Amino acid sequence: MNIGIVSYSKTGRNQKVAQLLAEKMNVKQINISTEKEINILSIILDFIFNRTPKVIPSVESLNEFDHIIFLAPIWMGEIATPLRQYLKSIRKTKKHYSFITLSGGADGKNENIEENLLKFTKQKPEFLLDYYVRDLLPQEPQPTKEQTQSYPMNEKEYQEIVNLIHKEISSQNL
Repeated sequence: MNIGIVSYSKTGRNQKVAQLLAEKMNVKQINISTEKEINILSIILDFIFNRTPKVIPSVESLNEFDHIIFLAPIWMGEIATPLRQYLKSIRKTKKHYSFITLSGGADGKNENIEENLLKFTKQKPEFLLDYYVRDLLPQEPQPTKEQTQSYPMNEKEYQEIVNLIHKEISSQNL
């Protein structure tokens, strides 16, 4: 099976996890970028008006894969908007896919990820993994959004998360 890892990251964390995971699995990794810079206002407007930002590369770049592992953050309880176009392509191609997120988590669990994925793809992911930056910080006092957004993960923390993800993927027989 030809597996590809496709990632979007505003802070660089999901991209770094995707890069390390792709190296560990010896698979191709594609990094998604947007034509225009993403900021909090554009994120809010994308959600309000159900907009999808223009992204690079095109969704056709996914054609070579049998299974796609997406990595992206969760913004305000929703999958990062730059991933929408790629997720909608799953609906048309019926490709196998999985979803992994490393998000801040200051607001609590991301409870609607699978529902959000189904909205765009019309099919369940093979697996779904949800990790939080807040779990890397002291729990008392409870970490704030500002702390989780600006937390500079170190190489050891990245490796620990990648090892957890790889173990889970291995158990899925991909």
